[in-house]
Amino acid sequence: MPDFIVEGIKGTDTEKNLYFALGGESQAYFKYGVYAKKASQDGFEEIKNVFKEISENEKAHAEVWFRFLGGKGSTRQNLEAAAGGENYEWAEMYKGFAETARKEGFPSIADMFERVAAVEMQHEKIYRSYIEKLDNGEMFKGIGAETKWICLNCGYIHTGAEPPKICPLCSHPQSYFKEYN
Repeated sequence: MPDFIVEGIKGTDTEKNLYFALGGESQAYFKYGVYAKKASQDGFEEIKNVFKEISENEKAHAEVWFRFLGGKGSTRQNLEAAAGGENYEWAEMYKGFAETARKEGFPSIADMFERVAAVEMQHEKIYRSYIEKLDNGEMFKGIGAETKWICLNCGYIHTGAEPPKICPLCSHPQSYFKEYN
């Protein structure tokens, strides 16, 4: 689905409200997923299903607000946005959160913020490596004839300089293959 183009929204209270709505719906989606897991653990499959169904509704609502905010770009633009977000999280946000937690006497929470920051740094590196692959036309190029590729749909493993155009097992396209270590 394309983004909704709204002229003149930048800097308005409506833009702020869209960000709040996006945040609220995203949190509800996450929370209801956690609640569904707990309901299942407690033996309430019907309640689990209600939480899962409504969490998917909340996700759809979040997508609407995200689209009003121009949230879907090209894959490369989305990788750039994601890498930038991860950079902010590890370089600034979690660093500041850890400092605050230590100052306030919560060293275990500070340690956890720092651990998550280290993961976010890796996430940024992963996104940036894909940007580089896209820019260099190397998305489906291996490091040699012995590169192993796995189909993300069926698990078929192919050895070669690049994955097959079509999976010989499940007929999914090349885009379903990734390097397999």
